[in-house]
Amino acid sequence: MPRVPVQVTVQGREQFIRLGRRLRDGDEILRRELRLGIGRIEPRIKAEIKVSALMKLPHRGGLARIIADVPVHTKWRFTGSSVGMRITAVSRRQIADIDRGRLRAPLYGNRRHWFTHAVKPGWFSDPTGRAEPKARDAVQRAMDNTARRIEGSK
Repeated sequence: MPRVPVQVTVQGREQFIRLGRRLRDGDEILRRELRLGIGRIEPRIKAEIKVSALMKLPHRGGLARIIADVPVHTKWRFTGSSVGMRITAVSRRQIADIDRGRLRAPLYGNRRHWFTHAVKPGWFSDPTGRAEPKARDAVQRAMDNTARRIEGSK
């Protein structure tokens, strides 16, 4: 299935890696607290993506609703070289092309004759791009809070 990935990278990457190592070896409660702190941003990003699809894509034929209902997944990495959050939308439809502004569709359902139509680009990349600073700030706040808890529990 095609994916449209967007990655959010944390500015305090070294701090995040150190924190990830300590959490991996340490307290499960602190690990859960960090994930919860970071996870508060996820529902807002997913909602913005859905609204963007409904506003930018054609309603005729149901494309806007179909794309708005595409599952959006977030995955967090706390260790390794690509520390951060990855947002993906997964569908059998050509969602990456649709995000770029190109939609391929058959002529009135005739699958022997396909045409490319222009649609408004950015249904996925625009809201995720706007969300990147918010996500970075949420990660930084969660890291700082969790680091303070670790330092205080020594």
